[in-house]
Amino acid sequence: IDALLLGLNGLLWAGAIAVLAMMLHVSADVIMKVALNQPIMGTLEIVSFVYMVGCTFLPLAHVQLSRDLIIVEVFTQKLAPEKNLRFDIAAAVLTVAYLLLLAIMGAVVAVAKTEIGEAQDATYFDLPVWPMRWVFCASCGLAALIAFAAGTASVGDVTRLGAETFERTQHHGTAITTVVVRRVTAGQGDVAAVVNRSIAQNGFGDDTFEIIAGPETAGNAGVIDVVADSIVI
Repeated sequence: IDALLLGLNGLLWAGAIAVLAMMLHVSADVIMKVALNQPIMGTLEIVSFVYMVGCTFLPLAHVQLSRDLIIVEVFTQKLAPEKNLRFDIAAAVLTVAYLLLLAIMGAVVAVAKTEIGEAQDATYFDLPVWPMRWVFCASCGLAALIAFAAGTASVGDVTRLGAETFERTQHHGTAITTVVVRRVTAGQGDVAAVVNRSIAQNGFGDDTFEIIAGPETAGNAGVIDVVADSIVI
C-alpha cells in the first residue's frame, strides 16, 4: 500500500512538473517572439502532444484515489449513508467500464503507432509522440484499478452497515443512525470528539450514533466528512 501511494504521489508530482514546464516554455516563447522576433520552434506541438497529455493523465489515478473529482450531490445529499454507498457502487462500475474501455482502445492505437514510430512535424524537427499514447492508456488503466478498489470497499461498507443496523435493531428495538467517517485530516486529535461536537452543532439532538471508519474518500452526500475540524453533512 505504501509503495502504491508513493507511486501515485510521484505521478501527481510528474503532472505538476508538466504544468510548470508548460508555463515556462510558453512564457519563454512569447518573450522571445516579442523581444527578439525569434519564437521557440515546436512550442505548439510540444505543448499539445507532451505537456497537455502529462498534466491531464498522469495525476488521474491519484485524483481517483483521493476522490477529488467533481461530485454533484443535488439529488443525493439528503439520502441515508447506505443509499449513498449504493450510488457510489453504481458510479464505480460505470467508471471502471469507461476507463477500461479507454485504456484498451488506447493500447491498441499505441501499439500501432509505436510500430511506425509516430512523430509530429514541428517545422525544423520531428517530435516523437508515440510514448505519450502509452502514458494515456497506462494512466486510464491504473485509474480503473483504483476505481474498482473503491467500489469493492463500498460494497463492504453497505454489507457491514446493513448487518450492524439489523443486529442493533433486533437487540434494542431502535435503529441506530450510522455516521461513516470517510476522511480525517491529520492533526485533528480524537475523531470521536470531532464527530460528536459537529453532531451537536448541527442540531441532531440526543439521537444514538455509532462511528464507523470507512475508506479514505470525501464529498459523499449523506455521510460525515471530517476535514479541517469541520463536518459536512
